Amino acid sequence: MQGTSWDDLRVFRAVAEAGSFAAAGQVMGLHETTIARHVRRLERQAGQILWRGPEAGVTDEGAMLLRHVAAMADHAAQAQAELHG
Repeated sequence: MQGTSWDDLRVFRAVAEAGSFAAAGQVMGLHETTIARHVRRLERQAGQILWRGPEAGVTDEGAMLLRHVAAMADHAAQAQAELHG
């Protein structure tokens, strides 16, 4: 997934946590269609379906990716905390 956007990953995580494109859009202050574009672009780059919808949620591949995204977010927060004292 070379060249994957951090924004796409953050949006995907928000969708998984909120349960739908619409709910993630409300949380992130983005339109539902913008949320969908981020997720679909991430899926194209991954070559995998990652999100099956509100009822089915993430696929196995999506769950694996989310574990890595969570670790990335934790590392970014740690780095920011260290930089700011």
